[in-house]
Amino acid sequence: MKNRYDDHILDDHKLLILVVEDHLIFSKAVKRAIPMHQMIVARTVEEAKEMYEKQLPDMVFLDIALPDGSGHEVLEHIQKSDPQAFVVMLTGSASMEDVQKSTDHGAKGYVLKPFNSSRILYYVKEYLALRQKGVEEHTRHPLGDAAPPAQPDTGLLTTENLVATTTPRTVPLLFVDVYEANRYHVKLNLEKQGYFVDSAADAEEAMTCIQAKHYPVIVIDCELPGDTDGYSLANKIRQHNRAQHKHSVIIGIGQEPRNESKQWLVAGMNDYYNKPLSIKTLTAGLKKIVAELPDAYFDTN
Repeated sequence: MKNRYDDHILDDHKLLILVVEDHLIFSKAVKRAIPMHQMIVARTVEEAKEMYEKQLPDMVFLDIALPDGSGHEVLEHIQKSDPQAFVVMLTGSASMEDVQKSTDHGAKGYVLKPFNSSRILYYVKEYLALRQKGVEEHTRHPLGDAAPPAQPDTGLLTTENLVATTTPRTVPLLFVDVYEANRYHVKLNLEKQGYFVDSAADAEEAMTCIQAKHYPVIVIDCELPGDTDGYSLANKIRQHNRAQHKHSVIIGIGQEPRNESKQWLVAGMNDYYNKPLSIKTLTAGLKKIVAELPDAYFDTN
């Protein structure tokens, strides 16, 4: 097996990308996102295995549900023959079983259908950066749709203990996001950093948590489902806190560019990040915020 980080690195960074997808609409969507790269398509488990072995693509976008079997079978086959393979799963399901199985078999990412171009481009850029560095493992994942849990031993987060370097207190944090996989991913990694994380799938669940417990830090996906989006939820939290004489830092995560949208400021959010957002970026922002929190934010009386 040739080393993908040493061989056939083109000056214009044109990649050979295998898309394993039986629905034409989604394979075309990937192609539209990366017209500058060469794309080959397989539609079944057997086609995918054969095409990977013959072509050795730079990276793979792999659908889980295929006509003759599961994409997990393809992923396991690829990883056995090529442990350096950069495979990103495509799926219409955000179940934790799929997420965990993909991660266990070495997937580097997880994109939920329907997807937009930015999600595909994110992973292409990640692969190019990885290849430039010449490293063989990569576990960073974005937020914004269903992302797999981090590998426990490498890369996604710094090894420093966030709370230990900023405050001696464990920081209660509420994370609000519709996708179960995102909630799992954030809880897994932030609790390693010393946070005590609760999560909610929508505004109603979030307010139930907030009425039962005070959170100094609240992170909200601005595109929540239902009648109450993330911006409206932030406003409700501010009203609740004023009535209870409590204080919280509220951080929004959304699609609109930070410098173009002032909606997050109007909603009473303290900070805002664009999607896709990596755990590394989120923890860096939280570290700074927590270090500056006054004692009043931790008052539970």
